Amino acid sequence: MPPGDSAALLRQATELHGAGDAAGAAALFRRIVSAHPEQPVAWALLGGALLDAGQAEAAADALGRAAALAPENDDIAVERAVASQASGRPEPAIAALAGRLARLQDSERAQAVLAEAYRSLSQWDAAIAGYRRVLKINPDNNPARIALGTCQQRNGDMAGAVQSYREALARDPVADDAWSNLGLALKAAGRFEEGVTALENAVALNPDDPATLSNLGVVLTAAGRLEDAAQALESVTADHPGFADGWSNLGNLRQEQCRLDAALAAHDRAVALDPGNAECRWNRSMTLLLSGDLAAGFAIYEWRRGTVDHAPPVHGSPLWDGTDPSGGASCCWRSRASATRSSLYAMHRCCGNVVLRSPSVATQSWPGCSGHCRVIRPWCRPAKRCRRSIATCR
Repeated sequence: MPPGDSAALLRQATELHGAGDAAGAAALFRRIVSAHPEQPVAWALLGGALLDAGQAEAAADALGRAAALAPENDDIAVERAVASQASGRPEPAIAALAGRLARLQDSERAQAVLAEAYRSLSQWDAAIAGYRRVLKINPDNNPARIALGTCQQRNGDMAGAVQSYREALARDPVADDAWSNLGLALKAAGRFEEGVTALENAVALNPDDPATLSNLGVVLTAAGRLEDAAQALESVTADHPGFADGWSNLGNLRQEQCRLDAALAAHDRAVALDPGNAECRWNRSMTLLLSGDLAAGFAIYEWRRGTVDHAPPVHGSPLWDGTDPSGGASCCWRSRASATRSSLYAMHRCCGNVVLRSPSVATQSWPGCSGHCRVIRPWCRPAKRCRRSIATCR
């Protein structure tokens, strides 16, 4: 392609991209890189157009070609990281910025994509530090402040999360995602009525979002307002029957109401809609255990251990597989026995000793168990609370 033709094509592609036709621009940029594959800027422009056209994986590949041709170009590296993260590949996004962070410490875009990548990997401390750097560069970046709150919440810092959400709302009182996440953080802190108020504000701002209304049902359930929770969750499942979390949370509510058949039916709908959702399966297992179907309940309870987020803990001894221990002893750690009924199943099956290690400091015998079962530091909540509401943080 003659240089004059390339320059004209470049101008045309750039104009198309500027006018919002990213796909059309990408088609022209492809012609340029086909004729001049040694040009890093052309590859970078192609990557930018593909990213805006919604083709993140192809964009990352194009920007990778540009980065190989211009390895010292920080701008290309940042865009490559953005495209990698957008395509669901956080590790390459982090790698793209390796060795450049000192030079990019004042780049809001670089720090934001790095924080987002760490968040995708559930590396909460690194993500929190990243979002703090973003806010230091630009205190008006409210989405980053809300994301900071979400990471703090997932990291167990409810006070920090509440503060971040309130600061976000002080800047933007109509940020429905901040109101919704604030409600969940307040619930986790045991401030149920405040959480209800926050979720009611979120629903008022975004009444058509099933996750927000479902979150309201979750917090109403925690607050003991079961009739109001039923109204919210029944509305979610009626208007959005394909929303699995709504069915699972409705199942939790029915369990709270001691309507175990209705609870199991709701959980069945949730698992059918989202078979890979570990929380939906967990909630279903709790209902089965409460209803007395111990074998099926425990099998589903253990299913989550095959997922990345619920890998078995390492205790130095093999995990019990439910078989007869032949007079031996089993120790139920909190991660295995945070639900009373799953502990009861272990004790029911065990003809030896079962020791339950849970939050309370009291020591007591467990009634009705075979063998010589005893409980140390027993779980202090009633069995009806043994379920996980599915809260959707955004």
